[in-house]
Amino acid sequence: MRRDPRRCRRCAASLEHAASIEPLRHQVVEIPPIAPDVTEYVLGRRRCTHCGTLTTARLPHGVPQGMCGSRLSALLVLLTGVYHLSRRKAAALLEDVLGIKLAVGSVSNVERRMGAALEQPHGQALKRVRRALVKHLDATSWYRSGLPRSLWTFASRLATTFVITTGAKAESVRALVGRAGGTLVSDRASQFGFWAMERRQICWAHLIRRFTAFAESRRTEVKQLGESLLLLSQAHLSEWHRVKEGELSRNQLKGLVANLEPLLIGHLERGVALRQRGVSGACANILAHRDALFTYASVPGVPAVCLRHMTKPRSSRSAWLLVGGTPGTEA
Repeated sequence: MRRDPRRCRRCAASLEHAASIEPLRHQVVEIPPIAPDVTEYVLGRRRCTHCGTLTTARLPHGVPQGMCGSRLSALLVLLTGVYHLSRRKAAALLEDVLGIKLAVGSVSNVERRMGAALEQPHGQALKRVRRALVKHLDATSWYRSGLPRSLWTFASRLATTFVITTGAKAESVRALVGRAGGTLVSDRASQFGFWAMERRQICWAHLIRRFTAFAESRRTEVKQLGESLLLLSQAHLSEWHRVKEGELSRNQLKGLVANLEPLLIGHLERGVALRQRGVSGACANILAHRDALFTYASVPGVPAVCLRHMTKPRSSRSAWLLVGGTPGTEA
């Protein structure tokens, strides 16, 4: 809709023959009235004249047994699993906005059906990740009814899966990853110890977080240690980004890492020698993983950081929906 001024706002002179310049644009966004699309299936029933059995016609193929269609079911899962609404609030929103009255129990039924529907594609994605040459694995803790559980992010370049287990021990990791093949990108947790160190890459995002804690210490020697480690981290990671952008060759990156690695190891050994609680132990642990610190520099396709922060679900409910299970089961 276009509107043009007819008179000058100052002197009221006619603007009929005035030059037209670039107009200002003001947009108003509105949503149309939303009415649910209800399809009613009338299923005839007849009683047999011979045996008296009552027979009812069947629903057409693809019609859900419940009242929620596929798009409404997807919206419900989005509300409860991604936007963190409780089942009661999700049902209230549907009634207030769409005029659809739905019991809280029906919301739970939709979640269960959607979880079951995702079970097969989740299995396919999990198989793809297990076969990948480079895979990422990390866990976060969460609770169900006050009981601790572990939510694993298991990902490759082409697929991301989430798996819920009752614990985070090495046995759970082995069952999740299957055969220990390819390169694993992870943190320094002890449950990954069964994976050969030379076929691992320790996530530098986790290391930088630790070095930052050192740099924020009030103790001068720890603060200096953290600042030195952060400086070295920035130096090689910035060059890694240049390799990704095609500005630097991998051989050049390997040369830089070969020069920086002794400096990094020296600072970590200095951290061990400080005999400071919370510092020396961490430095010793990082040194124990020295063969997995720079795998990314020599193995194409291996990143310096894990993918966890890009794939982590935002709630426990969204986790089991992505897993393809149901709220009452664990992988």
